[in-house]
Amino acid sequence: MFSWLAQGIRGCTAGRQCLLLCALGVVASFFPPRWLEPARGAVERVLAPGQEALAPPLAAVAEFLARAARLWQQAGELTRLETRLHELETANQLLQQQLAAAAPTAPATDPLPASAELPPLLEGTLVPARPLGRQARSYLARRDLLDVGAPLGAARDALVVDLGAPSIPLIDAGRDRGLAPHERVVANIGNAHLVWGKIVDVGPLTSTLRRASDAGFRDLAQLAHVTRDGLRWGARGVLEGDGSRWCQLTRVDLAAPVDVGDLVFAADQAGLASVAPDGAPSRFLYGSVVRIERPAAEPHWRIWIEPAIPRDAEPARVAVVTTRLNPARIAAGAGDVESPQPSPARRR
Repeated sequence: MFSWLAQGIRGCTAGRQCLLLCALGVVASFFPPRWLEPARGAVERVLAPGQEALAPPLAAVAEFLARAARLWQQAGELTRLETRLHELETANQLLQQQLAAAAPTAPATDPLPASAELPPLLEGTLVPARPLGRQARSYLARRDLLDVGAPLGAARDALVVDLGAPSIPLIDAGRDRGLAPHERVVANIGNAHLVWGKIVDVGPLTSTLRRASDAGFRDLAQLAHVTRDGLRWGARGVLEGDGSRWCQLTRVDLAAPVDVGDLVFAADQAGLASVAPDGAPSRFLYGSVVRIERPAAEPHWRIWIEPAIPRDAEPARVAVVTTRLNPARIAAGAGDVESPQPSPARRR
């Protein structure tokens, strides 16, 4: 019965099919559900071609509506960001106007001309030196010329024979070159000065040094973040060695920004003239930040520094950064000092 009914509906036009289906739906509402079970399959077979034909357009419409909803949401977010940007630009202009109004008026003439500026009182000088290996140490020891190392608790043989631990570095410059304890020993790579350590003991012809990673090493250092515009200087701390391959930068407050990859330089160069031939600022690099921890109950960061010169490396040539009075400043000061004139005697 229902098969011939389905065939009859298929033979009608689309408009008549809609009318017949509506009429059948109204009539079927008066029949019990169990009587309509055979008709359900026939109706599904009649509607299947239309459903299959409408599936792709309906999916495309659903995707279009979803994209439209996302675009609408992004448009709202963009409008909010543009409004915020306008507010910030307005606030920035207001701050610039306030700064311009509060800035003091610059004098018409420079009160201190360049010709009146004195040279720095102190200047740094690089004294070249070479690290000494085992053979050179043995030669010096046989001739009683190896007389340094006592402050490190090292006997003469300990400077010559390495029993598994890293040997105490020794360089071929001493009091004969005007060296003194606590002076930095650097390796120059181009215009960069990489800090190897500091002088500990000075002999007539040789000196021992403590590397930055050695236990007991301490120096004031400063963080620097690398940007497109150059270095952005950060917080200062104390660089300490503990005998491992890494150093630690201590006493850096948790409020200070620190990132892995930041550079660490020596921080006590104020007042010293540049050691570079072109007069560029002297910067002595200790290394870079490789690890950061934020302790739960401490006020300072825990920062690990990888030395610029690895602990197991020994540069072929080094230089000792010495400090002395600047002869140009002494000469300028002597020319400016005038001998006092005696005051005229009182007339009685």
